[in-house]
Amino acid sequence: MVFKSNWESLPFLRVALLVIAGIICARYMPAGIWYAGTFATAVIAYLWCYRLVMRRARAANLFYIGATVSVYIAFFSFGALRMWQVEPRERMSLHVPDSLVKAYEADIISPVKPNTKGNSNLTVQLVRVKTDSGWLPANAKVQLSVQADSANAVLSGYGNRLLIIGAPQPIEPPKNPDGFDYRQLMRNKGIAYQHFVKAGQWQLLPYEPPFSLRGLALRIQKWADHTLEQAMNSPMEAGLASALIIGLKDELDETLLRAYAATGIMHVLAVSGLHVGILFTILSFVLKPLQNHPQGKYAFAGIVLLVLWSYALITGLSPSVMRAALMFSLLNVGQLLFGRRNSSFNTLALSAVILLAYDPLMLFQVGFQLSYAAVAGIMYFYPRFYRLWESRYWLTDRIWQITCVSVAAQLATFPLGIYYFHQFPNYFLLSNLFAIPLAFFILSGGLAVLAFSWNNFLAELLGWMLKWLAWLNNYLAFMVESLPFSATQTLYINQAELMAIYGAIISITVFFVVRKQFWLAAAFTCALVISIATLMQRQENERLLAVFHTARHSSVLWIGQGQSLLQADSSLLAQPQQIRYAFADFLLKRGINWENMPVATLGNADTLVAMRRLSGGFLYRKNGITVFYLRQRVRKLPMPPCDVLLIANNALRSLQTISKEQLHKIRHVVLDGSNSIRTARQLKREAAELGVPCHAVSLDGAFLWQY
Repeated sequence: MVFKSNWESLPFLRVALLVIAGIICARYMPAGIWYAGTFATAVIAYLWCYRLVMRRARAANLFYIGATVSVYIAFFSFGALRMWQVEPRERMSLHVPDSLVKAYEADIISPVKPNTKGNSNLTVQLVRVKTDSGWLPANAKVQLSVQADSANAVLSGYGNRLLIIGAPQPIEPPKNPDGFDYRQLMRNKGIAYQHFVKAGQWQLLPYEPPFSLRGLALRIQKWADHTLEQAMNSPMEAGLASALIIGLKDELDETLLRAYAATGIMHVLAVSGLHVGILFTILSFVLKPLQNHPQGKYAFAGIVLLVLWSYALITGLSPSVMRAALMFSLLNVGQLLFGRRNSSFNTLALSAVILLAYDPLMLFQVGFQLSYAAVAGIMYFYPRFYRLWESRYWLTDRIWQITCVSVAAQLATFPLGIYYFHQFPNYFLLSNLFAIPLAFFILSGGLAVLAFSWNNFLAELLGWMLKWLAWLNNYLAFMVESLPFSATQTLYINQAELMAIYGAIISITVFFVVRKQFWLAAAFTCALVISIATLMQRQENERLLAVFHTARHSSVLWIGQGQSLLQADSSLLAQPQQIRYAFADFLLKRGINWENMPVATLGNADTLVAMRRLSGGFLYRKNGITVFYLRQRVRKLPMPPCDVLLIANNALRSLQTISKEQLHKIRHVVLDGSNSIRTARQLKREAAELGVPCHAVSLDGAFLWQY
């Protein structure tokens, strides 16, 4: 009964669940079905309610039930309708096909970030497109990658309007199974197009953008970053301070990011609820005398709201800080209006409804999911864990508080961490014991540097102290990462397992509240689902040959007889980030960590595969399969008997150079990602005419052959 009464006292939680259900259904179901279904359900609910009320049999209760059902349907429909409104468009303009676009005008709506190739990445909002018949209005977001150019500084102006020659292209889905889905990542941000713009293909238009709060926030963030860098005078430590205080991660070192991820303190670098919570704690301590005054609570609430949203401006109005600022603002206002009768879960759910009403795509973003899961976990589990033990000493009590917060947040977020990042930080308790207190001092010190930036002496003194705090945090993170078994790697779960894990956590939690066997049975059912899904993924006797799509590179994977081998060209093996994006998850799904698996350079001898050098390429044999890897053009092509002819580097201009008798003995002709699109299309066309199976990974995706 306690569980039921608590559920009834959380109306906004029910509303949030309905809105979320509507968003999910609209995302994965055709719009027409849900329009018709929602309308039909609303009509049926209304008629049912009217008929029962007219009978005057328990009219008040029945009317309440019918009205409640109608309200639930309305919130469900609201979520679905908002999702359909913001879903990325499949066409840039409703007036003309994308293929007819020659140029376009667009406004910059994001900060400019350099990528690994030295180019500039930014997002623009289309205003109009040019065709042969003139200019036409357009409405779509485009992710630009602008080639490094001396004039790129003008791109940093938020709201600037650009004229760009060429046409954006729809973002393609991944060509490798379980590969990094860049298309889905961009669609979750409302972006459906991309465009690589060369130097000289764009120009800044004489356009005065209207005032934008977002543009002002980005300028303030840029000033704060420059101020911290000048005061600290240490690139790595200043990069940490900028990430922790104002949310800029552009200057963070890759090794530092890896250390923070492996030790479970990545949340320190993501400016969100932790940082806003620290700021709220500081304000509560400083303004404590004000709260004791009869009318002071109103002044306290006003100051808190002003400071929280000012901090959001300093961080460039990043979505994570706005989420946290909205949460604490509603908590503050709720406490002011309702006192202790206010429910934190109600406030948390209301903030989610407001944010999802503004942008339903937030629901599918990793930051949103982790943020709300962590806050919900801390709200529910922290007080229960903390009451398990009481300490009489201040220091041990603070350590126990941090431990309880860490366990509560980890319990609520570890399934998402495994699903997205495939690892679990084993020493997260140890890491958070120093990371959270140091984050408090770094954030306080960083805000002090910004506040006293007008005084060079004070700013430099505070910057020096801040530098050593940041250094200590980095040093401890690297030290914990170096410990044996600091992180469990190669963890893989699918969406069904993710939902089952959360189902088990919720079921066990409810069981301890209501003590009913049903919830214990539900938890065991979820555990059974996880076990079955894990067993189904195991493919111990799998024999597989795979040729992955890696643009301008060659890569071959052999799996069989309990062994795996990755063969690739040397330039690809030197780019671990590209391998990770291309097929790391494909291997993790099979329990293989590509960082530890045997790797060989194509063209070099290896003990795990038999190789024979031929004119133009190499003949490989493994697990009873023969592959002729052709990588150079030769006048006279030797065509040894083989199961797979793997063509690379445009080494074959025409299949007609191979006799039909030899060609038909080949089971598969495969063109890897190092071939041009033109060559791939030509050879596929010839293969179709000759009746030979031909697979081009740049056109058809990865080649997978289970033999």
